[in-house]
This record gives sequence, C-alpha cells and structure tokens, in this order.
Amino acid sequence: MNPDDYVGIASVTDHPYYSQFVLLIPDNWSFDRFYNVQMNDLTDIIDNALQKGYTVAWATDVSEKGFSWKNGVAYVPENHSNK
Repeated sequence: MNPDDYVGIASVTDHPYYSQFVLLIPDNWSFDRFYNVQMNDLTDIIDNALQKGYTVAWATDVSEKGFSWKNGVAYVPENHSNK
C-alpha cells in the first residue's frame, strides 16, 4: 500500500470548503492535511470511488452516540436547531 495513492477528505464547517486544512485532533499526530468539501460532495466522492473499484478508508470518532460497534452502524442524528 502506498499512502501517496490516497487523499484525505473531510467535511467540517469551521474551515473554508474546497481548500486544504490540518485537522486538529489528537489522532492526527502527523498533521496530515485534508480537503474540506460539503457533506453531499463527500458522499458523492465515496460512492464514485466505490463504483470504480477504489478502496475507501473511513475514520471517525467512535465515541459519539450515533456509532454502534456491536451493530456495525453509524449515523448522524438530524439537528433540528439548524433549520
């Protein structure tokens, strides 16, 4: 596996979209840069990669309530305060 064959993509609201940024979390100890895209683009990128036979690696915070290791699912609850 060649790490240079992969690109980090994220969707966060505290950095400009369609630019690179360093994700400042403890697990990013190497200070890797990520491309920030809107969430709908992130899912489109993943779907497109899988349809073309590429590998997708997903990293997430498994301490959140929406993640269930036992059931093998993760979801983001809808936030009604943003509507």
